[in-house]
Amino acid sequence: MIAQVALPLPHLEVFDYLLSEEIQPKAKAGCRVLVPFGPRKMVGLLVRLQEASTIPKEKLKPLLAVEPGSPLIHEKQL
Repeated sequence: MIAQVALPLPHLEVFDYLLSEEIQPKAKAGCRVLVPFGPRKMVGLLVRLQEASTIPKEKLKPLLAVEPGSPLIHEKQL
């Protein structure tokens, strides 16, 4: 499963991350997530889940964690 994540960056773009089977049940659109981005880790917003990515699977970085709590933004608002 692939998670598309929006990060607080100056350009509008979503980034694809690999979602592990153990994190997948907690991951819902609108949740805050922790992801690697370059040499640092960033908190972003999970925009959508999808089955595939245009990026080869071996090049995708893993989503590190889903912050606890209900989604901040409901799926309809996204």
